[in-house]
This record gives sequence, structure tokens and C-alpha cells, in this order.
Amino acid sequence: MINIMVYLDGYDFYVSHKKNKKYDVYKNGRFLTSFGAIKENSKEPYEQYFDKIGFFSAYNNLNKKKKKLYKNRHKKDIGKKESAGWFAFNYLW
Repeated sequence: MINIMVYLDGYDFYVSHKKNKKYDVYKNGRFLTSFGAIKENSKEPYEQYFDKIGFFSAYNNLNKKKKKLYKNRHKKDIGKKESAGWFAFNYLW
């Protein structure tokens, strides 16, 4: 299996090998986290506002209301730098 990497803002992003995640993140060769949800039954990714990495950009919704609702729902997760929630908010939402 070929795994394409995107280098962005000092992080290496790979399409995740985990069946329920979109991306794996590495920094200086060290694994940090996986983020971005894949629907359990259909194997189709959930939509996001805008995928800055690009592999799942077909699922961009560009809906500002959904972005605001996502931020409100996950506000406790997005504050911790380099957590899965932080990456999801900064690179998908």
C-alpha cells in the first residue's frame, strides 16, 4: 500500500491506516495522533468545512453554520495543541 505524505506547518500528514480515521500526524518522525472520523458502517468520511491537507476535499461542505456548531460541540477538545481535536479543528474545520 502506498501512503502519500503531505508536509504542512511542520507536521507530516498521512492518510490513516486506521479504518475509522482520516489522517495520522507525525512530527520529527514521531507519531502524534490520528484524527478525522470515518463513518463506521459505510466507510465514508464525515464531511468537514475545508480539508487543508487535501486528500478528503471531496467531503468539504463550506457551511459556516456547521463549522460553528462543530466548534461549539468540540470546544473542550480544540484547545489542547497537537491533540486530535486540535488537528481536526485547525486542518479540517
